[in-house]
Formats: sequence, C-alpha cells, structure tokens
Amino acid sequence: MITFPIQVHSALNELGGLRRFRLLSLVVLIAHLSLEFVVDPPLVALKVCAVFLTFWGLFLAISFFLVATVSPTNPALPILLHVNVLAQLIITSIFWGGLWPLVSHKTGLDLYISVTYHSVPFGLLLIELVIGDIELIEESWNWFVAFFFSYVGWNMIVVLGFEAIIYPPFTWKNLGTYITMIITLIFSRLAWKFTFVFQRFKLKMKNASTPQHLNAST
Repeated sequence: MITFPIQVHSALNELGGLRRFRLLSLVVLIAHLSLEFVVDPPLVALKVCAVFLTFWGLFLAISFFLVATVSPTNPALPILLHVNVLAQLIITSIFWGGLWPLVSHKTGLDLYISVTYHSVPFGLLLIELVIGDIELIEESWNWFVAFFFSYVGWNMIVVLGFEAIIYPPFTWKNLGTYITMIITLIFSRLAWKFTFVFQRFKLKMKNASTPQHLNAST
C-alpha cells in the first residue's frame, strides 16, 4: 500500500500519462476559470479575478500545468510547483476554515464554483506532488514570500485606498488582520518544511521499490 504512489508514477511515465494528467489538469482549471465569466459580466469578472486571492492562485496553478505540459524539464517547475502548493494550501484553509460561512450562494452554480474553486486546484497539485517527478528546491521559499506579500500589499491598497471589502474579516483596521497574516506566514513555513520531509519519504519509497540489481547497476 505504501508504495502505491511510486507504482502509479512508474506506470504513468511508461504510458506517457504524466503529461496527459497535466494537460487534463490544465483543461479543467481553464474551464473552471471560464465559469467566472459565465456568472458575471466580463468587466465584473475581470475585477473579481484581480482582487481575490482565489483567482491569483488559479492563474498560478494554470501557469504551472501549462509549463509542465509544454516544457516538462523547465528549470522553473520546482519553484512553480512549490509556490502553487503553498498558495493553494492557504487559499483552501482560509476559505473552508473561516470564510465559508460568510459566503452566500444565490444559485447552484454559485455553490458549485465556491466548492470547486477551493478544492480542485489544490487537489490536482497534491496529486502532482505525490505522483510527479519534480524535485522541490529550497529557493522556492523566497518566491513564495514574494507572492504572499505581493498579494497582501495589493489587498491592502484595494481595501484601504478604494474602501473595498474583499474578505470581510480582513479590513487592515483591526489587529486580527495582522495577526492572521503572521500566523498564515508561519503556517506556510511549517508546510514548506513538511514538503521536504514528504519528498525524502517519497524518494525512500522509490528506492525501496526498485529491484536491488537495478540499484546496484546505477
């Protein structure tokens, strides 16, 4: 049972299935993004995409699967994957942990979008992390921090400069907003460290599942 991800990875590589999985993920994410332009007028949809972290994460995930599909050996992939996993972890955790009760769903499509936008990208990236062949690197943390503070800065500008409400609890006028940002960053750092623990475990399982005579020949 414990070697199942390694077996799946080997089978996918033999069938060229890893690239197909990435292509399918890309199509699914683009299709999900297009739903926003179905429920809202184009101009409103563009504004929504610009201000919500969910859509920053969605565009980031699309970027990863696009690059991974067309250029599987691209040196940027380890950073893209790592930043994506951490970003989606934040998006998913904050939404389901605090924002879900505050969201109103006028139609079934609204409910579908809320659920899938905050589960499908993270799920696809976790599958990639488990069965993919990309080795994570420590330099990715700096890129994640840059992404994190880019959105935080943009959120602050929109909320304070235009008096807009993006996420109701986070007004930048209460202590809770700043505490949440600090906790989120600490949580992300711990998650970042755990991904390397998982990577070492995955490598150990891969080596254990490789026949001894093949290990000796390498």
